[in-house]
Amino acid sequence: MAIEFCVRNILLEFAVLLAIFFDWGSCELVEKFGILNHSVTLSPVKNGEFKDITWKKGKDKVAEWQEGEDVTYFGSFTERAILDQSGNFTILNLTASDEGQYEFESRFQKSETMFLYVLDYQARHRYFLIPAFVIFIIAVFIISRKSG
Repeated sequence: MAIEFCVRNILLEFAVLLAIFFDWGSCELVEKFGILNHSVTLSPVKNGEFKDITWKKGKDKVAEWQEGEDVTYFGSFTERAILDQSGNFTILNLTASDEGQYEFESRFQKSETMFLYVLDYQARHRYFLIPAFVIFIIAVFIISRKSG
């Protein structure tokens, strides 16, 4: 009987550890991609109208709204963000420093976390041209050696 009690406790502790380790409610990390100097909208997974909304980047608030009040924006988002009552948070004129983890919070809903990646579209094309140019030079060199 004592052995059964110990086994039952061990299994219960193991189940609790698994639940903590996997955090059953938020197993998936939402990833969002935006392009430097363009706009991106972060949206909560669950749709609806909310009575209060808070968006955070890391631990810092970036936007906050409560029913009956105006939206308050913080830091660099003051002049370049839009938050609607559906929870959609649009960041205008993305900068590299906008990249990071964002969290949506509302009083009667579990918080949601997502990661925003800011891509430099122009830089990607610039770096693509370098290998293409090198390949072109090598090809010209090989062709000129075969011809000569």
